[in-house]
Amino acid sequence: MLGRLQMSIDQCIQVYSKMSEDIFTAKIRILGKKVDALRGKPWFEAAKLEVALRKVTKTYCGDETASLINSTDINPKCKV
Repeated sequence: MLGRLQMSIDQCIQVYSKMSEDIFTAKIRILGKKVDALRGKPWFEAAKLEVALRKVTKTYCGDETASLINSTDINPKCKV
């Protein structure tokens, strides 16, 4: 997010918080995530992650299918 999408740290924190809510929210159950973890089930749905990443990519790159790897950048701005 910092490098390829050229977001500020504050933007990254804000977007990551929103993405976390969208991706990791699930139905509330009595034992919920702990039982799922013991059964080997994922804690999130891959489809929700993909939708969230496409939305962020479209917002900051203008194209939801843009590559997040910029192999043509010889001197990347972000080296984190």
